[in-house]
Amino acid sequence: MVSMSLFRIFTFFISILLLVGCAATWMLPTSARDVNFGNDKQTGWLSSYEKTKRFYNTNPSLVFDAIKYGLKKNGFKILRSDFKDAVVIGEHGITWKDWNSMAGVYFKVQNEDVIVKVMIEGAKDSVFDITGHQQKYMDEILQSVGDFVIQN
Repeated sequence: MVSMSLFRIFTFFISILLLVGCAATWMLPTSARDVNFGNDKQTGWLSSYEKTKRFYNTNPSLVFDAIKYGLKKNGFKILRSDFKDAVVIGEHGITWKDWNSMAGVYFKVQNEDVIVKVMIEGAKDSVFDITGHQQKYMDEILQSVGDFVIQN
């Protein structure tokens, strides 16, 4: 009986750690209005990254489609896509390399340009992004968005 109780306690604590450690949509802003397009965060502290890129003389609708393309191309499932709020949120599920990652991609129009901000939140199972996958996802999403814009 004691071993069964210990097993249940152990299972409970492991379940809590897994739930707390996973990245979730609440970690990301729900709209581009809540995003600071001026600051980038390139540290792996708490597996959070932010990077901004300006696309010159382009159409916001094209960039919106490019963002969705960029997320899908890099293995993210689109969870939310809203042109009015200028946001696309995607989730990259658990792989053998990392637990999971959430990406919020936001945009704003500035004169004839569109500024895109990618925010990546990784699993919080450690303090640092040990594998470097969150930063890689961020860079690859931006690259894919740029490729799509150029080709279209």
